[in-house]
Amino acid sequence: PTKFDLEIAEESIYLFKVRLMLEKSLTDLCEKTDYNGSKSMYEMMRHLTRYELINGKTVELISQITKIANRGVHGEIVSKEYIDFVKQVFPELQKQLYEVNIKLHYCICPRCKYSGYSLFENVCPKCGFTSDDV
Repeated sequence: PTKFDLEIAEESIYLFKVRLMLEKSLTDLCEKTDYNGSKSMYEMMRHLTRYELINGKTVELISQITKIANRGVHGEIVSKEYIDFVKQVFPELQKQLYEVNIKLHYCICPRCKYSGYSLFENVCPKCGFTSDDV
């Protein structure tokens, strides 16, 4: 039997990790906001934009990083400038997605009985009821 020896460039591994972390962050946010559509990053970003958790600039950065990461993951040569761009932008983007995630508050609405996450601690995202039990 021949030994299968696969050499993978460090940059490709890094880009794969970045893409995976972005996908996981988007998936976590979507799960907290009752999203049950396609798991494509584009569709998840559309949902999170409609939910006003991310803005157009964030969508653009995630899209750019994903395009670069996909090229690396698929074995294409990615220039140093693109790798540097990802290394510069990704930490701030990761921090931003983390902060959005911790802003979501779990609530149970006394009026409509909704249970799930809300952007505001005392406001039901389903019926709009504002509770003064903060």
